[in-house]
Amino acid sequence: MKIRLAVLALLLAAPLQAQSGGASDVMTRAVSAYQDLEFDVAANLLRRLLAAPLANELDDSTRALALTYLGAAEHYRGNADSAIAAFRRLVSSRRTRTRYADFPARDHATVRAGPR
Repeated sequence: MKIRLAVLALLLAAPLQAQSGGASDVMTRAVSAYQDLEFDVAANLLRRLLAAPLANELDDSTRALALTYLGAAEHYRGNADSAIAAFRRLVSSRRTRTRYADFPARDHATVRAGPR
């Protein structure tokens, strides 16, 4: 009986994990959506990435990059309060510097400015 339950649990868990992907996969898709100017998609993916359980897989620099992208995506979506919240979260937990080279040149001023 215990073996059947274990096998059933494994069978159910595998498709869920494959469907959601790991943190690295979600980050890659979010950055791609951002670069394609799909800010709604990028913001949704980044919020999912920054929530448990995927957030547990992030190192500090990836978390900082995800928050920076989220702030910029929210800015371009016209959600000033959400952008400010993301940048505040970034600043309050900041242990690493954002690499501006990761963003297109048009976004450097927005990333540098952070919350206003």
